[in-house]
Amino acid sequence: FHSTPFALLTYPARHPAHAAETCRNGLVEWNTLFLILRRRPGARKVWNALYAATLVPIRFAWQPYLIVRFYALSRRDAAWERALVVGAQTFLVGFNVYLVFGKKRKKES
Repeated sequence: FHSTPFALLTYPARHPAHAAETCRNGLVEWNTLFLILRRRPGARKVWNALYAATLVPIRFAWQPYLIVRFYALSRRDAAWERALVVGAQTFLVGFNVYLVFGKKRKKES
């Protein structure tokens, strides 16, 4: 699955004016960091709270918004490039949904 972020990283390499989009998309990594830290012994309550507080805003509001943003930014690009950028972001949102909701269903079964 690391090929998907790589595909997104190639976009600002070809379009330097859109380099800030990489940082905006990378905000999801804060939530990932809290996810990892909450598994470690120690201040689990703090990390659980930070993970829970950032889960919905980042993974289910910000990331889907970026699909629309990337679509608008790539309107003048070649069709393959727009499909690559928007498709990769859409895949990441779908993967987030699977990770949060799909895995829970398997654990409950």
